[in-house]
Amino acid sequence: MIRFEHPELLWLLVLIPFVAAAWVYLIFRNRKAAEQIVPAPLLDRVAYGQSSVRKWWRMSISMCAASLLIVAIARPQIG
Repeated sequence: MIRFEHPELLWLLVLIPFVAAAWVYLIFRNRKAAEQIVPAPLLDRVAYGQSSVRKWWRMSISMCAASLLIVAIARPQIG
């Protein structure tokens, strides 16, 4: 059986979807602001190295890491 030394810290996991939603909002807002300056077809050529796939991977890996960090801070114990 797994128990946690600090189970109240697991409530922080509720914040993860909100942080992810804010991150997605910022990605779309920045893209929209960039499209006001540069036309959409040229944006990928001008912003070389700013891959949208990389942004999504970075966000998902960061959210997974934050979730695992919260679980680790709660100190799971077996036995």
